[in-house]
Amino acid sequence: MESQGSANHIWDSGQYELLDCGHGWKLERFGCRVIQRPSPAANGNPLLPVNRWQPDDCIGMAADAAWQHHRPADKTWMIRWRDLELQLAFTPYGHLGLFPEHAWHWAWLQQQCRTASNGRSQPSALNLFAYTGGASLALADAGARVAHVDSSRPSVAWARLNAHHSHLSDHPIRWLVEDALKFCQREVRRGSRYQLIVLDPPAYGHGPDGNRWQLDRHLPMLLECIGELWADEPFGFLISGHGDENQVGRMVRDSASAWGHCFRGGWQSGRSILSGTASVSLDAGFWIRWSPRS
Repeated sequence: MESQGSANHIWDSGQYELLDCGHGWKLERFGCRVIQRPSPAANGNPLLPVNRWQPDDCIGMAADAAWQHHRPADKTWMIRWRDLELQLAFTPYGHLGLFPEHAWHWAWLQQQCRTASNGRSQPSALNLFAYTGGASLALADAGARVAHVDSSRPSVAWARLNAHHSHLSDHPIRWLVEDALKFCQREVRRGSRYQLIVLDPPAYGHGPDGNRWQLDRHLPMLLECIGELWADEPFGFLISGHGDENQVGRMVRDSASAWGHCFRGGWQSGRSILSGTASVSLDAGFWIRWSPRS
């Protein structure tokens, strides 16, 4: 089943908005700041010429291929999604510590978690390539026990800071600086089980010990491990990314065919869409998900 997920309606007014995009740039409101950033997907015409935009900050690539911005790198600010308070900051990689299109997934994950638990149990969730913790905190806020796994120590520290800001520090979240594949292989040996698994793998990456991640080589192995980590009554799977949607879709279908009979239906896939109030929209990657209630 093909569909689209818009991140526009999922954000409260004044927290996030795509204001304009085109000619390789996007203009976004993140809380109290308007940021201009490069965007390869913004290949159309903007509503206003880019040279007439008036951002608070502009992030661009300098001649030496380093990211540059106008504000000090240690300047931080906050943004809110539902009950979560998330810290933003300029990073050396041009990111701000949050992918706004993921908020639509957070809402879906919370819905699956609350429907499955029905207030009677504490479901188990695994978040791989978990970055600064948006999905982990959304799940914890919905009552899940969460294993948050990312190979970047600074990203995990940032996620823990977001948990503090969101008053979730005392919730059952395991913060793990780990290579996703190695962690899952150990979890299989330990006999660990999860009811919900979410991952946002990059095309390429590096683990904490210098291990290289290559999606076309390592994702099938990871999906095979995931097949051995399911609890008796799984209720959600989500993978998102910006790579080759067809390639990842084939990998997921091939792996899920061995996961068990309950995974034979209930699949959905589509594109994440950032959209603004002025007929502005921007493709933000693919997603594939499963739920027994889809």
